[in-house]
Amino acid sequence: MNLTTHSVLAFALGIALFHNVGIAFVITIGAVIPDLDREYLLVVKDFIGRHQLHRSLFHNFLLIGILYILKPFLASGALSHSLLDSLTSARHGRRIIFPF
Repeated sequence: MNLTTHSVLAFALGIALFHNVGIAFVITIGAVIPDLDREYLLVVKDFIGRHQLHRSLFHNFLLIGILYILKPFLASGALSHSLLDSLTSARHGRRIIFPF
């Protein structure tokens, strides 16, 4: 899935569950966080490609747990992102227990 789809679905989830635009916005931010390991946001494209880090660094339960400690709504957005990726990205896979 792309970043726009994750954002729209997370915002819709927040509105449907909590009927609050502020909470829906925080959930949307949480849904964008797992893609911070993409080459266009943090590091050089060659580094990500060589080490196969996308869907490893931030698509795991460790990040979701850390976000839950910070703000549970951020964690729910990251969880929705990871679940949507696991449903739609069978070819690439996810490392849900990375770095363990």
